[in-house]
Amino acid sequence: MADLDNPIIQSIGLEMLTEYITTSGQWIKGDATSNFTVYQGRISGHNDVELILPLRESSDWPTRVKDAVDLLSTVYEMSPVEMARTIRAIDRDILLERLPADEDPQESTISLKAANQSVTMLTKLVGSAAVVESNPDLEKQNKAAATEMIRRARFGHTFRGSFGFAVEMPVPENPKISAAPELPRERRVMQRIVRGIKLAHQAVTREDPDVLVVGATTGFNASMLSAVLAFRRAFPEMNPEYSVRWTPRWAAETDVKNASGLMLARRTSSQRMGAKILTEALKELQLLEARKDTTITGYVEVLKKKIDWSIYLGDETRGVQRTVTIEGKDDRGKDLRVTTVLPANDYKVALEAHDKNMRISVKGKLVRKGMKSTIVSPHNVEILPD
Repeated sequence: MADLDNPIIQSIGLEMLTEYITTSGQWIKGDATSNFTVYQGRISGHNDVELILPLRESSDWPTRVKDAVDLLSTVYEMSPVEMARTIRAIDRDILLERLPADEDPQESTISLKAANQSVTMLTKLVGSAAVVESNPDLEKQNKAAATEMIRRARFGHTFRGSFGFAVEMPVPENPKISAAPELPRERRVMQRIVRGIKLAHQAVTREDPDVLVVGATTGFNASMLSAVLAFRRAFPEMNPEYSVRWTPRWAAETDVKNASGLMLARRTSSQRMGAKILTEALKELQLLEARKDTTITGYVEVLKKKIDWSIYLGDETRGVQRTVTIEGKDDRGKDLRVTTVLPANDYKVALEAHDKNMRISVKGKLVRKGMKSTIVSPHNVEILPD
């Protein structure tokens, strides 16, 4: 019972607990009286469980919240304190970074220098992602976006076993005023970081830096990759592991929804090779970002899969199947066929252009690899008049 007296449990209010229950998708609102609401569990192995919550907080709330957390911790098979932290995270995305501890596993510590370098890396990842997600056209001038996002991000609790940091990003509520509300910048920032980590792992595994270069549209840019490399160079023996918890306020995009246990490399030999691959990718990204944008005009010839737009943005399929192929000309009049991955709202424009057989214009960095051409970091996607 000692865990149930932890102050973090007493910090949970009725509104927070109710939002957690109602947005989890695993509890059905059942009978209600003038004082209480009954929620029926729909969790594997616990279909008959009921959680009773008052309609308002009163003097016995400290006891009621302990009972609720005790029940939920049993259902979800975690400690009461961890359950309380999960409930409190209802309004934020959380990126967990686990670092291997020093020699004595009982200590669960790392050097102060390593901790400082890790926090510096995480701060740069958040700031750089915020710049990209604010306005690609004004990336160098838009430093205020980085400062504001870093200010909003919180440094969460550490955890034992290895040594772990948590970056918590408060995320606004989903207004649900339309079938396709735009993802808030806070969520886009966290998704870009997680996606960049996944792409870096793929690049190292395949020994192909182009994975990161082509993926720069939705993953790491040069600044973000530079921060990761700085940490790896300072502590080559460390191989951080990353996981993420998404607030249920917004559906996570499918490719990052179940992101856990992410590592750049799992073997020592791969770690050494990984540094080389990431360095090559960084050089290519720096050259790419220094290059002027190319404007492509033409017809959308290929959509990866045509689906109903309201469904596409209305549930967890958000973020998939955004690859388009354009047959047209570059701004010098040269014929070419390019593939690109568009942000969600721009993909809607491409769908409309395809349906109406109208020309489209896209700006971005043109990458040519053999016979294949790709537009990285596309923007200014527009339908052209006849």
